[in-house]
Amino acid sequence: MTTEQRVAPVELYKPELASFNAGSINFALFHVMPRYKEWMFEWEKQYLGFTEDFTFPNTFKSTRGCCAKFNETGTKPEFGIYDSGRVNNVAFVMQEGCVRKPVYIQFVMGVPDRPHRQRAGHRSSDTRRCQAYPGLERVRKEGVLIGTALMPA
Repeated sequence: MTTEQRVAPVELYKPELASFNAGSINFALFHVMPRYKEWMFEWEKQYLGFTEDFTFPNTFKSTRGCCAKFNETGTKPEFGIYDSGRVNNVAFVMQEGCVRKPVYIQFVMGVPDRPHRQRAGHRSSDTRRCQAYPGLERVRKEGVLIGTALMPA
């Protein structure tokens, strides 16, 4: 999918706020398949199985393109942080002037993407824990609205 296709809904509807992944992600849901014996819809099993071999790419080039469209339409990005390293990506686009301040960050932890990097300190917007991650501290100082979302494993 091209950047233009991905931001088409933002261009069409011009929402006040829209989801914006702060980096590439392996959004894996296949691990829940054994929990179900019956499926409500035909497509569910196939869709969940598909996530075992799927990467949702967000390169710096595509991020810049998306930021430009968000700025053009006046849409505020809600940066989805699925891994603590993505905080540095948000800090980078802020430093580059690609996004208007303050930024809104949503932490979504518990999605099997890179579980080895998800520790308790990565799951909080608590200031003391922010200081443990230089990128988050940089972003916090610039004026950031932070939310959290925990996904069940």
